[in-house]
Amino acid sequence: MPIEETIGAISDLVKAGYVRAIGLSEVGSETIRRAAKVHLITDLQIEYAITSRSLERSILSTCRELGIDITAYGVLGRGLLGGKWRQDQSAQAGDIRSIIPLFQGENLQKKT
Repeated sequence: MPIEETIGAISDLVKAGYVRAIGLSEVGSETIRRAAKVHLITDLQIEYAITSRSLERSILSTCRELGIDITAYGVLGRGLLGGKWRQDQSAQAGDIRSIIPLFQGENLQKKT
């Protein structure tokens, strides 16, 4: 479904008083711009850490330009930089890091 349709439907809910504000999660600059043309976007939730800085290429400047706040998560590299992660933990059931490329194969060897 195109982002314009989704934001349009949520916009109707804002107008009806059911939703206070619209935010996005994990989208690129083009999607942010397309969504903002339909309705005011107030926040973008996105991973931002020393290990994941791709939003600095264009997303950050797009959000600044459009006045969209950013809620960053994973700021300590999902535990990697904060010392709260060990290699043997990645095999634990339910640990999302077990499917993230940063925590696999050669990348993991570089980090430990």
